[in-house]
Amino acid sequence: MARLRALDVAWLELETGPSIATGLVCVLEGPPPPVAELRSLVAQRLPAMPSLRWVVDGEHGLRRPRWRDGGEVDLRVHVRSRRLAASPASLEDFVSAVMEQPLDKSRPLWEIAVGRGLPDGRWVLLWRWHHAIADGQGAQAMLGELLDVTPDGSRRMADVLAQLRPNAHDQPPEAPRSTLRAARATVGAAMGEVVATVRHLPEAARLAADLAPRPGGSLTGPLSARRRWCAGTARLCDAQGVARRLGLSVNDVLLAAVAVGFSALLRDRGEPVAGRVLRCVIPVSQRGAADHDLENKVSATWVELPLGPMDFDDRVRAVARTTTWQKQVGTPAVGAALLALADALVPAPVQEAVVTHGRWVPGAMADTLVTNVPGAPFPLYVAGRRMPLAYPLIPVDGHLRVIVGIVSHDGTLCIGISGDAEHAPDVDVLRDAMVVALTPA
Repeated sequence: MARLRALDVAWLELETGPSIATGLVCVLEGPPPPVAELRSLVAQRLPAMPSLRWVVDGEHGLRRPRWRDGGEVDLRVHVRSRRLAASPASLEDFVSAVMEQPLDKSRPLWEIAVGRGLPDGRWVLLWRWHHAIADGQGAQAMLGELLDVTPDGSRRMADVLAQLRPNAHDQPPEAPRSTLRAARATVGAAMGEVVATVRHLPEAARLAADLAPRPGGSLTGPLSARRRWCAGTARLCDAQGVARRLGLSVNDVLLAAVAVGFSALLRDRGEPVAGRVLRCVIPVSQRGAADHDLENKVSATWVELPLGPMDFDDRVRAVARTTTWQKQVGTPAVGAALLALADALVPAPVQEAVVTHGRWVPGAMADTLVTNVPGAPFPLYVAGRRMPLAYPLIPVDGHLRVIVGIVSHDGTLCIGISGDAEHAPDVDVLRDAMVVALTPA
């Protein structure tokens, strides 16, 4: 099986304290099934999800470890249940507690935690997996095998995805046989991307200047061992309405709402916000139409979000100018090309050391990370129970103390905000302001 990328190995090294796993918080309508029924369901679907059997095999060194098939999965360990207090805050407390627990690296790197006893008879299924297994779109394919489009389970979300992306396969990527072959396979494409951006050298120089390290504020710095997670909702049609009226994208509207939220958060902390900008990292998928594996194929771009008092429409327009400029520069493609080139040519220990010991870099160059993932525009089910809400679980890491995730699901914008519990216990202020910004007056 394939070797892990050096970046994936470095992520595994960071999995020592609170988990840096990503996931989905599924809120489902009752009655909740017995945990034995859920384990049976997962066991039935496992053959279509071989990545859930993968185990890291091998020591770190000049030759990176490989994935191996770990065989039968002990679902008593990987699917667990607990009862929650019947209060609105119980969901957030449950997710926060799960986030603090690292995954067992001697087993497949995933877990399903089931919480029972939410208000209105609802329950929660939290599925989290290590980023080394899959990126966002790869995880969507994996989730598609567990989530159903019909209550009776006769049609899975994976069936819909297969129609959109035929010949999809949940198989580990084949690795080149040598570093030389890896270099040959990637240098051409990587250099092509870099050369294609030469005409944008002035913009690239401006980008480098924008990303120069600067003194950090309360949003960045060392992290504690405790986590704080909160959730909110808004209507997707409201954001779409603003986007149509302004002739801009829904993503620009959501980023403007993020700027409103951080303005409120910093103002509540007594920090000045007038004229200030928020440096925001945004993951960008680099998958092509023929990319069907689960391997991480993600780059990133940076945008500056205007803070302080501002008309919301004007804020959306300001955000759109920034996102449009980033697309013109081609930052995500260049970043992905350079990462591919480094992965092929730079020895694994050097890459791992850079990632492991350079965790302060994001905090010096950015204030936060925001991810916006389009979900299913129709109802989904687990074990015959309808899933009205699906919140993203994005870990805080490095020196970024607050992370914002947004998933659109069945007409609802599901907002999941992760924070360091010691340094950002007030992320609900950010959440509330975002919801208000996305709700028509």
